[in-house]
Amino acid sequence: MNLTYKLFLSVLISVVIFFGLFVTVVIKIEKDKVNEIFYSKIEHNKEIYSASISTLLYTLNEDVIKSMITSIYKDKEIAKLELIDNSKLIKIKIDNKTYKNENLVKSLISLKYNDEDLGKLIIYYSKDLIFEHLKNYQFIIFSFALLLTLILILILYFFINKVSSSLKLLTKASVKIANGDLSQEIKIDERKDEIGILSEQFNLMRKALIRRRKINKRQLVELKEKDLILIQQTKMAAMGEMLENIAHQWRQPLSVISTAATGAKLQKEMDTLSDTELTSILTSINNSAQYLSSTIEYFRGFFDPRNNKERKLLISSIIEKALSLINTQFEDKNIQIITNIEDCTILSIENELIQVFVNILNNSRDALLKIESKEKLVFIDTKVKKNSLIIEIKDNAQGIDERIIDKIFELYFTTKHQSQGTGVGLYMCENIIRNHLKGSITVKNVSFKYKDIPYTGTNFTIKISLKHLK
Repeated sequence: MNLTYKLFLSVLISVVIFFGLFVTVVIKIEKDKVNEIFYSKIEHNKEIYSASISTLLYTLNEDVIKSMITSIYKDKEIAKLELIDNSKLIKIKIDNKTYKNENLVKSLISLKYNDEDLGKLIIYYSKDLIFEHLKNYQFIIFSFALLLTLILILILYFFINKVSSSLKLLTKASVKIANGDLSQEIKIDERKDEIGILSEQFNLMRKALIRRRKINKRQLVELKEKDLILIQQTKMAAMGEMLENIAHQWRQPLSVISTAATGAKLQKEMDTLSDTELTSILTSINNSAQYLSSTIEYFRGFFDPRNNKERKLLISSIIEKALSLINTQFEDKNIQIITNIEDCTILSIENELIQVFVNILNNSRDALLKIESKEKLVFIDTKVKKNSLIIEIKDNAQGIDERIIDKIFELYFTTKHQSQGTGVGLYMCENIIRNHLKGSITVKNVSFKYKDIPYTGTNFTIKISLKHLK
């Protein structure tokens, strides 16, 4: 049911009720009025007829009495009458009109002269004319009310339709604006009422939205450019981390290759190199080279564009690849990584999620290097709960200052020296989790026990929905 119909129906019902009450009250007033006139006439006639007829009856002037009774009977409201003489010398009864018995009203007039009871005059008044008058009056009032109602309905319909048509334009434009179409302009004839003011303000709002959209587009372009710069900064920082990890991971096998080659050369010059020793040295060199080859594959995969596409992945595989990139540095710093993985399949971009893990783990590493503790621990736990993957990464680095913990995901915020950090790592982590994976990441300080030893540290919780995989 549209607004026009509701308004019209409401007004129609109100008008009908009003005129119904109006007609009822007017008819009642008219009915009371004619009844009052009717009974007043009866009482008035009673006084007049009592005096005049009593005198004539006392003188027994029959001809004059008959003439007077006949004249009285000409009254249209008198249905019948009867004169009763106590002396029984005169008796007059007239009853030759058509009437309804149920509408008769009896009027008894005592005829006396000098306190002598001479007889009585009985007059029967009919209400037929009153009812006929009320019927005609009711018809006229109903006709007038109906005509007036129709006129009012037409006038109201005109105004309601005019208002509703304007509201329809506003509603249509509102729907278009809600759907992102700001081209709809409200064109209403110049009006100074509330609708005119509303349409004018609506057009002002539309123009303001158009200006805001242009500003937002410019800001969006700026944000995209800013994100590209941040991504590039993060990649450069990640590349630096990778190069550092490569240096750490390659130092030992390169040392083995160098030592083996130098030893073989010296033994050859001294002519003490046997075939068995040569085979052993070559095997050692080959094993080290194979190790170098496998590690470079891990690092190459991190920067491979083919791993920047969304696909189904095992969370255990992603964590394993992330750990392979940083294990050497953690081992060199005597940082132990304890994992408890409940495996599951997720829809993700491999490199981005690896980058998240590497950034968080590197933050834990940096925090652990600042404390004096023999036990430096990092825990990685994953579990599936209510159609979501919950990943928790915590350490025992004594936690983050509560005054700044709410700021660590902010852009360019860092607790490190400017030469050591850019403040974009955790910001990009939150950006990837929230915008790309449609998940959430939170951080808090926690107290926990490991092997019955109490620790305090920081706990990062990542929540990723698994509903889209069903």
